[in-house]
Amino acid sequence: MSAGAAAVATGVVLLDASFREALPGQVRAPAVFKCVRVTAIEDGEDEYAYQAAVRIGGHVFKGVLV
Repeated sequence: MSAGAAAVATGVVLLDASFREALPGQVRAPAVFKCVRVTAIEDGEDEYAYQAAVRIGGHVFKGVLV
């Protein structure tokens, strides 16, 4: 696993311009991080990552930090 954290999108969502423009440039908010085990397809070696979820402006954003 790399030393730095990288965000990996769990899905692709196309947002209309008005929604994107309504989002704040920076947010300080509580988030939930859950440690999960992931297995690489190439070598089958277990690694650990965090599933994350945060609510911003009434919308929940989810992703994986590896």
